[in-house]
Amino acid sequence: MLSLSTEEMACVRALRNLGALKEVSLEKLFGVCRSAMIVCPDGHQLPELYEHHAKICQGEEEPMHHPLALNGGAMLLAQESPLLIQKDGTYVPDGEVLLRHLEMAIKLKQPQAVILYAHAPCGMARTHGLTIDQQVDLLIRGKRRVREYVEPLGIRDVRAWLHICYEPDRRRTYHVERRTWESLSLTDLKGAGLCNDVTD
Repeated sequence: MLSLSTEEMACVRALRNLGALKEVSLEKLFGVCRSAMIVCPDGHQLPELYEHHAKICQGEEEPMHHPLALNGGAMLLAQESPLLIQKDGTYVPDGEVLLRHLEMAIKLKQPQAVILYAHAPCGMARTHGLTIDQQVDLLIRGKRRVREYVEPLGIRDVRAWLHICYEPDRRRTYHVERRTWESLSLTDLKGAGLCNDVTD
């Protein structure tokens, strides 16, 4: 099982201090008891992530949380994602695959919301040399794409969440504040100890 590095912990702390990450609360999500989840199927992380998700997303109706899982999770939805490029340079349409299955899940399960997940530590992110702030950027890009895709299907609630495993018994889920993230400049990121540019 991967462990969160010192650099990754510092990155999460910096993004929290900048207001880009806010811990998800039970009160904020009460009433969202049916969701479609796009997640990474990491065998060390997914069981706890799903259990935590079910606790956060509660309501008066019978709960239904429908996971769609490919390695890399919601980071695959950003069209510019490096996770979509194989070593030989060929493009893999995993984002389109997830969208197609999401559309079917919406028709079959009628979720109230779509929750997009990235998590850390993440083997796919590390394989591609991604820092947590770069994961967040891909998550937000994926959210934009999903929102455009699902609005004609009647879904207006799309959320981007980052699940962090600090230690096996200490995990947190953060909502990525899109407006805050998009308002941050490279100067803001460098001032917080981050130096990875956010592309236009």
